[in-house]
Amino acid sequence: MRRIVEVQQQSGFKTVRGGSQGELSGTTFARADFVREGPAYEAVFVKACNALALTIVFAGPDQNTVERFVAATDLKLDPSVSGCGSQHK
Repeated sequence: MRRIVEVQQQSGFKTVRGGSQGELSGTTFARADFVREGPAYEAVFVKACNALALTIVFAGPDQNTVERFVAATDLKLDPSVSGCGSQHK
């Protein structure tokens, strides 16, 4: 996540929320949110698993739009392939 923050800052984004956790479909990710002048808001989710690392970026003109994208996401991870266990019951 530290590397992502550095790259975003080099691209003109400012950190709005960093070092927090976010959830996608019951799976916990590290989350950081960024904003840039003009209509640009991004939420970045990162998860390191046994077999891979996932980075998911949601981008939109404002925070409300990005939050709707996050809420509408239905992520399904196959634990036998990814090494990421879902917290779904």
